[in-house]
Amino acid sequence: GLVDEILYACMEYFPSRPLNDLLQSKPLPLSLCCAIARSVAAGLAYLHNACDDKRQQLGLVHRDISPTNVLLGPHCQIKLGDLGLAKATQLSDHTWGQLRKGTLAYMSPEQLAGQPVEGGSDIFSLGVVLAEMAMGRHPFAAASAVDVMDRIKSGTPDLEGVPEVLYELLSRMLSPAAPLRPSAQVVWQRLCELSPTRGPPQALWPEPETETEEE
Repeated sequence: GLVDEILYACMEYFPSRPLNDLLQSKPLPLSLCCAIARSVAAGLAYLHNACDDKRQQLGLVHRDISPTNVLLGPHCQIKLGDLGLAKATQLSDHTWGQLRKGTLAYMSPEQLAGQPVEGGSDIFSLGVVLAEMAMGRHPFAAASAVDVMDRIKSGTPDLEGVPEVLYELLSRMLSPAAPLRPSAQVVWQRLCELSPTRGPPQALWPEPETETEEE
């Protein structure tokens, strides 16, 4: 909006904790993994299919799907935060395509290479997050950040120990070739089939952070 010639943005206050508060080097229950990933996939499906007022797809891409941007709120609400790096791929931009924006350990191979990215890049990143939830470790874990990036670019995720029901889906989501990855809508549908329960276990849900008033 604009008030007294001052531009402002009004955003929802969402008391929450990031997903990485739950990631403690041990697998999360399958129902919780599916519920969280399913909500993120639903958000990505909406984002990737967003249209302008002429019903032309904008080609929006989040570009920073990571545990810190998956927000767990009260009453088992799940929201995808930090759209600051999102970009409309259909718009002319000669700089964004070559910049490595986002959290390196969750980037797709094409994003790490500085290539233009589309919705499939977000699917790869969600696949990394889902695998980490399901296994209790990063699927491209290595001794250094450089080694992690090299493993991502080589397309060799370590899915040993992932639940069998997730293996095929994760293998497709983590494909080094973007065209071979499923759409966000397909990911959402598959996760609904794998775990049709409507919500994650309440007992595992973290209490949202609350602001305290200074005395």
